[in-house]
Formats: sequence, structure tokens, C-alpha cells
Amino acid sequence: LHESSMSFSTMIMLVFTMSTVLLIFLSCFYHNQKTSPLFISPRRHRLPKLVPPPLPVDGYFSWVKVIFYLSDEEIIHRVGYDSLIFLRFHRLALRCIVKMSVFSFVVLLPLNFTGSGHANGQDIKEYVGSLFFTDFLRFTMANVMAGSFKL
Repeated sequence: LHESSMSFSTMIMLVFTMSTVLLIFLSCFYHNQKTSPLFISPRRHRLPKLVPPPLPVDGYFSWVKVIFYLSDEEIIHRVGYDSLIFLRFHRLALRCIVKMSVFSFVVLLPLNFTGSGHANGQDIKEYVGSLFFTDFLRFTMANVMAGSFKL
């Protein structure tokens, strides 16, 4: 197996750096949104007659209810066809993720967790090289022995 040259401290520093960059960009976006509304939503300020009525949302995650109960015609009328396609894609993805999550939690996690109990540091070290054995690996296929009837 190919050994990784990234140490744990390098990974932590990378996560810290990328989080800092993300926070800087988000704060710049938030500041720009508050100070330059014409830049963020020009149509709302230049052509107010063409702006559709706002969606009936009153909280952070109330848009989820809107995408399931608002008709496709109403979404097209309010925010346009592109938004309808975007929301339909997310509806489909949400349905798939929920179904696969139920399958994973009900079937795969118990199957892998009750593997054969042979997931220890020595067996895993041969399998994944220099990675550390953690409790997380008990929930993966690494915990099921080769040739087991559970495969």
C-alpha cells in the first residue's frame, strides 16, 4: 500500500486554514450583502414591478416545507424555471439519501458492527497501512472477516 505523507498535525493545520478562509469569505459576503444591496439583488432595486412575491418562509429551515408543499407552477411563477429544476434535484437527492440512510442504519451498521469481532489494531494495520485503528472501523467492512457468511 501507498503510505501517506500527511501527518495528523498537517491535517489539523489544513482544516484550520481552510476554516479561516471560509469564515473570511462568509464575513465579506455578509458585509457586502448588508452594505451593497444593489450589487447582491439588482433586479429587486432596478425593476421592482418584475420581482415576484417572496416565498412564505419565516425561519432558517422553513424553506424545506416550502419545497415539498408549494406546487411546481407556483415555484415557476415566484422564482422561475431554473429554481424549479434546482429544487426538484434537491427533492430527488433528499428522497434517495433518506432511503439509503434507513438502509444503512438498519442493515449495514449492525451487520458490520457484529462482523466477527476480529477488528483489532494488528489486522487493520495490515489492511490500511499507517492509519490508526479507531472505534469507527468497527462500523466498516474491515470488521467482517474474509470468507464470513455475512459477506
